Amino acid sequence: MIDVKALRESLGINRAEFADAVGTSVALVQSWELGRRQPNGTALKLLSLLQRNPNLIKDLRA
Repeated sequence: MIDVKALRESLGINRAEFADAVGTSVALVQSWELGRRQPNGTALKLLSLLQRNPNLIKDLRA
């Protein structure tokens, strides 16, 4: 399981910036961070890639 809040904070960006980079809503990011929902499918794959290679955030935000 990915700790989305820890990942986002390690990237030094806020929820809105993170949501935009991964192509989702701020509300969904908040739900992930609060444990109400878990990332799945493509989102889970993308978050796993970001966790392994944080520099990918630069490409996602471009």
